[in-house]
Amino acid sequence: MPSGEGESRLPEFFRNRPVPLSAEIAVGNKTLLIIIEKIDSPPGKLFLARDFTILERREVLVKILLLSIALIMLVVGFLVAKGSAKLLTRPLKRLSRDIQKIQPGIAMERLTRDYRDSEFVEIAESFNRFLCALESHIHREKSFVKLASHELRTPLAIISGALEILEQRRDVSQSDQKTLLRIRNATRAMQEDTEMLLQLARGKTAKEEFVALDMVKLTAEIVADLGSSNGNFKGRTEVIYDSAELLVYSNAALVRMLLRNLIKNALMHTAARVQIRLGRESIHINDFGSGLPQSVVSQFSQAPGKAPGGLQESSFGLLIVQLISERLNWQLDIEHSGSSGTHFIIRMPACGQD
Repeated sequence: MPSGEGESRLPEFFRNRPVPLSAEIAVGNKTLLIIIEKIDSPPGKLFLARDFTILERREVLVKILLLSIALIMLVVGFLVAKGSAKLLTRPLKRLSRDIQKIQPGIAMERLTRDYRDSEFVEIAESFNRFLCALESHIHREKSFVKLASHELRTPLAIISGALEILEQRRDVSQSDQKTLLRIRNATRAMQEDTEMLLQLARGKTAKEEFVALDMVKLTAEIVADLGSSNGNFKGRTEVIYDSAELLVYSNAALVRMLLRNLIKNALMHTAARVQIRLGRESIHINDFGSGLPQSVVSQFSQAPGKAPGGLQESSFGLLIVQLISERLNWQLDIEHSGSSGTHFIIRMPACGQD
C-alpha cells in the first residue's frame, strides 16, 4: 500500500496494526500469520497474510500419530516383557511346585533334572543331595531311638530288680535302707526321663492317646508324688485353682512330664514355697528363689515357635519342658525372673471346664 493511502481498502484484520508486526491471528475458523513492514522503495507498507490452518491441522495429526505409536510401542513392550517373564519364571515355578509336593519321610521323592537351563539342573541336583542327607539323618535318628529304647531300659530294669531283691531279704541296715531309697528314687527319675525322651523322639503322639485330664487332680498327684520322693519338697507347694474341676484334652504322659519337671525345678532352685495357680486357659508356676541366669532367660525368649536357637545351653529340665510344650502346641513363657523369683506361664489353647 503506497504511502499516504488510507487503510480502508485493506481487509479488516490488517487495519490499525502497529508497524512493524508479525503475529498469528484467528479469522473465523482459519489461522493467519500476518506480517506488516515499512518499505522504502517504492515508499509504503507491505501487508502479508499467510493461511497455515492446514499446517496446524497436520501438526495435531502428527502429534496424535506419535502418541498412538508411543502407546502401541508401550503395549507391545508390556506384552513382550510379560511373555518373557513367564518364559523365564516357568521353570522356577515348576521347581517350586515339585519341592512343595515332597513330603518329609524316610523315602522322599527326588526332583527331576530335565531343565533346559543348567542353573536349574544344578539347583535340583543340590536339593536332591540335601534330601539324601536328610533321609540318612532321619534313618540314623530312628535307629538311635530303637537302640536307646533297649540300651537305656535294660540297665534300669536290672537296677530296679536288684533293689527289690535287696528289699525282700530284709537284712539291710537302717542306714543302708536310706541309701537304697535314694537309689530307687534316682532310678525312678531316670526311668521317667528316659520314657519321656524316647516318647518325644518318636514323633507326634497318636490322636487316640489324647484324653480329658483333670488338671486340679493331676497337679495334686504330682505334688504328692514329689513330696514322697524327696522329703525336702514336702509341704512347700501351694496350689490355687479357679474351679474345682479344670479339664484339658491332651496327652496324659506328656502333660504329667511337663508339670512334674517345672514343679520339680522350681522346688529344687528355692528353699521357699512354690505357688501353682491353675486357670481355665493357663497355668502359673511361681517360685521365690534367686531367679534364672540371664543367658537362660534370653534364650527362653527365643523358644521354638519364636526364633531358632532357644534350646541351646539351657538346663536339662528347661530343655525338656520346652520340647514338651512345643510338642503339645502349648506356649511356655517366663513372665519374669530375678532376685524375687521366677514366674512361668503355660498357656493352653484347648483348656476349659467340662
